[in-house]
Amino acid sequence: MAMTDKRREDDDNVRALDHLNRGSERPRAPRRPPEPSPAPTPPAAEQPHTPPPIELEPAPAEASATAETPPRAASPHPAAPDADHPPAFRCLSCGYPLVDDATPRCSECGHAYERSALRDWFSGEEEKRFEAVNWLILAILFLKLLLLPQLLWVSRLATAVAAGWACYLARKGKQGSPGAYYGVAGMTAAGLMLLASAGSDSGLSFHTLDIIAACLLLLSVLHDPAIGRIGTFAIGGRVALVLLFLAPLFAVVCFVLALAVRSQVTLPSLLKAYPPFQFIVPYLAAAGAWLLAWRTIATVRRRLFQDPDD
Repeated sequence: MAMTDKRREDDDNVRALDHLNRGSERPRAPRRPPEPSPAPTPPAAEQPHTPPPIELEPAPAEASATAETPPRAASPHPAAPDADHPPAFRCLSCGYPLVDDATPRCSECGHAYERSALRDWFSGEEEKRFEAVNWLILAILFLKLLLLPQLLWVSRLATAVAAGWACYLARKGKQGSPGAYYGVAGMTAAGLMLLASAGSDSGLSFHTLDIIAACLLLLSVLHDPAIGRIGTFAIGGRVALVLLFLAPLFAVVCFVLALAVRSQVTLPSLLKAYPPFQFIVPYLAAAGAWLLAWRTIATVRRRLFQDPDD
């Protein structure tokens, strides 16, 4: 009986401890049921093979922009031609168009040029120089028409000024070259023309200096420091060089003939005012020299700077 009570007491103690241990544990979260696995899909039925669709390539951006943008109106001022384009360059000796090459070379005469020198020549400044000198020569030729005795001194004074100005333009930018020396000599001749127009009535000394100034001007225009002689196709340059050396001899011959005529022939009143060998012959020779200069410069300018079809 005593053993039975002791066993019951032990069982009650165990249950009490068991109950306390269960009360102190944290309640566990209920376990989530596992997700059902997806049912296997039956194999798809076989279908006939179809080719993939053809994808069109998108149009380029430039083409789309051109299609959407309306055409632009033409500019009233066309673009200037490229200064480096060989057809704009011409041979300064014969005037023939230059071929397209790294070193421009004339296919007609074989003369080679540096591109920088040609670019300077055909930039427009040289053409303006030729045009200005030509206009001054035309002014001198117009002044030759003032033959009345009251207008002779005005004509000679204006001629000397125009000749000096033309020689100054011709020598500009050619320092240290024969072209500059020709220009300075022409300016000196123009200064002596001023003195001759004030102190001489016959005109022989004035017109002799006039011939010299015209020849020096032409030689100065037709020379370039980097290239040399310009316009070998124009014979005016060679003729001017000959006239330059013949002018003093021409003046001596006219002076001797004037003395002979004066001592042997009695001249009428008109020829006394315009002596043949002291005025008329030197006047015609000077006018011819200026005509030669004008014609030569105009020919070179047209051959180098203008379209031959014009």
